Amino acid sequence: MTNLSELNLLSLLPAPLRDDPDIAIIADIISVDLRKIHERSKLINIIATLPEQTDDVLAQLAYDRHIEGYSHVLPRSVRESLVRKAIQLHRYKGTPASMQSALDSLGYGMTIAEWFDYGGEPYHFKIELDLYGQEITDAEYALIDTFIDQYKNVRSKLDGITVNFALDSLFYEAVTLQTSEIITLKP
Repeated sequence: MTNLSELNLLSLLPAPLRDDPDIAIIADIISVDLRKIHERSKLINIIATLPEQTDDVLAQLAYDRHIEGYSHVLPRSVRESLVRKAIQLHRYKGTPASMQSALDSLGYGMTIAEWFDYGGEPYHFKIELDLYGQEITDAEYALIDTFIDQYKNVRSKLDGITVNFALDSLFYEAVTLQTSEIITLKP
């Protein structure tokens, strides 16, 4: 495979088009754009090694890849995951797999039940979030809603989200038994 920095698009064109000055300008512009894309795509492979000060680079990559719901409020691991998965998310956009992947990157367990699974109206679905041992804020809930809206099929309607919580705590139970007896003495 040819290195992108050495690529000459004019050499790929038929001979009559190579001599056209307008085509030469367009080919040069496209070559520059392809090099920029190539340089940014190499950043994806080294995201995890970038220092925290490079959050603006991560934000720019998210912007370039049209990631909806990207926010600096999210933990860095979630932001990195979203940038890495951007192509996959857009490739399968409109499918349950895309919603599943987006919400998995947020760290929530989730199952999707489509209308034929629970006898609902056509093209409706329900989501069940498993938040065992986790807390969820209003901002995170809004982000989940944004991700569902962005990655669901356009014609599909969300019937509801069921959230399952489980708390780890000690529970003490005590039982007491009290009895009494009345004795009457007669002379």
